Amino acid sequence: MTFMNIAGYESEKKNLEEICYLIKHYDKITRFGLHLPTGVLMLGRPGVGKTALAEALIEEAGVPCIRVNHSEITSTTSLSDLLRTSFEKAARVQPSILFLDEMEKLLGSMSYKNGTEVGILINAIQCYHKPGVLLLATANMESYIPDSLRRSGRFDRVFNIPLPSLADRTEIILHYLNYQTLDESFTIDDFARLTEGLSGADIQCIINEIGIRNLFDGRRKISRLDVSKAIADKLLKGVSRAATEQSEALTITAYHEAGHLATALLLAPDIIEYATIRAQGEASGFACTSFPVRSKNAALTRAKFRLSGRCAERLFFPDDIFFGSLSDYREAFRTIDDLVTTEQCYGVEFNRLALGGRASNEKLRACEQKIEEIVRECEAETMALLSKHKPLIETLATLLLQKYTLQKEEILEVYREYEKQNALGA
Repeated sequence: MTFMNIAGYESEKKNLEEICYLIKHYDKITRFGLHLPTGVLMLGRPGVGKTALAEALIEEAGVPCIRVNHSEITSTTSLSDLLRTSFEKAARVQPSILFLDEMEKLLGSMSYKNGTEVGILINAIQCYHKPGVLLLATANMESYIPDSLRRSGRFDRVFNIPLPSLADRTEIILHYLNYQTLDESFTIDDFARLTEGLSGADIQCIINEIGIRNLFDGRRKISRLDVSKAIADKLLKGVSRAATEQSEALTITAYHEAGHLATALLLAPDIIEYATIRAQGEASGFACTSFPVRSKNAALTRAKFRLSGRCAERLFFPDDIFFGSLSDYREAFRTIDDLVTTEQCYGVEFNRLALGGRASNEKLRACEQKIEEIVRECEAETMALLSKHKPLIETLATLLLQKYTLQKEEILEVYREYEKQNALGA
């Protein structure tokens, strides 16, 4: 594994290549009275490529690497013993690298709050670390790594490895496509936009799953629908099951998904990819979108999209309330929670953890009330919007009941025809 094998993340790779240079020219930097950074820590969600970047750094540096694995801690070998012996091994072959992969496991996840494991690691760094040893670590959760470890003299350099950008995703897709090709109507840019919010590992998995499916189907080209379905399989953790008969439940699902589609078409038509009323995982239907959220208005649109399925049910089946909207409401509340308490879009008074302190019960309740207020507003606006456009929902639901699955162009064609009829009526 080298940096050449890793697609995207050019800025991160450039910084790590500088560290490789320092290790390779350790004698040179010592002549200038300098030393290696004590530690390099890479933080990021699972699948973004932290370990791959670390392995590339180790390979490119070309020096001995001592690996510390939490599984080596046993009834006879404590964390303190493991770290001491590892640091001593690394010191004997310096310049060298001491690698702590998934460091939060060594720290016992959230147990750093009592300071025991963190104190042991800090003590090991202070007592056994030598200038020619680079301490390299990865961690999935930034909240698991306290500030006492991230200060200068311990982990001097901290890299937050984000989810891949559009440019990164483009490179990752090209890297993993191998011998597969895209359908003529589907571009690399389309593919990259569809994978918004996915990690490099997710993208690799999706491309491989599409390749396996196409192998069984005797196809070589990847279509937009192939990618949309593979993303749905990944998100819903289940494969699509055939809808073999019309039923009341299927009709309700059709109107639920039609509500999602109508809201998306009316508020942000470009985000729709496909929709199905075939059961998948625990979901009875699914509307797939590609929708980056980088602003308040975009977040509110996403919340309305999530709430629109239940709103459509209320419009067409007002005498009952059906189960199955829990994930929609959970996502809507999570989106609004981020707007209120994280992004401060409604004022700093809703910052639950101002200046790193703990929030009072009054503060928590004020946040909860604001979130509930905004969700209710979004729900009311969505109901008003869909009430004006009931014919669009009916047309989409009828088509879903006929075809079970609708692709992007079919959905957009329905909307274009609807707009044309409205223009003629006006």
